[in-house]
Amino acid sequence: MSLARTIPLAVLARSFPPPTRWAGRVLHPSSLMMPPPPLGPRSRMATTQDGVETWFIGPATLVLHPGDAANMRQNLAMAPPRIWVSLANADDPARVAIHTVTADPFEGEAMATDPDLTVAALPMPPDLREHIAAFAALFPEEERFRKKRRSSIEAEDPGLIAPRILPGGYRPGGRRGEGQP
Repeated sequence: MSLARTIPLAVLARSFPPPTRWAGRVLHPSSLMMPPPPLGPRSRMATTQDGVETWFIGPATLVLHPGDAANMRQNLAMAPPRIWVSLANADDPARVAIHTVTADPFEGEAMATDPDLTVAALPMPPDLREHIAAFAALFPEEERFRKKRRSSIEAEDPGLIAPRILPGGYRPGGRRGEGQP
């Protein structure tokens, strides 16, 4: 039984006219929709007079894992919370594909180091924020490791602690024949 939760989303991207005649158009993730519209993947939705194109890249699934709950809480504390979206082949509308959609800020920042991906940190829609907050609340923070300090009673009574060198045992730095095999 998996504790992960999935949320269906739609990824929209914008393409701006190239700044020079040697450059080409590149799709940049621009927004998220819930639920996905009834369009086919890689559909052009609109073109403005300035030549800015809006594309429906396709449906995506945001997967929430219990192990990422602490990172999601950090994301929700940001102003505004974000969803990271990465696209592969963003320079070709016919081949563009959604690589990853995540609410984990550390995973999102790691994707930004891949030169083959176009990554954007998009504002989290309010409905999605509620879903993620409810999911993160199901998995409270883990107790941090704390090293135990010995009490003065344990330190004074040799019978309460294990001896560091056993009688006749190995002694570091000793010579052969002095407790070493």
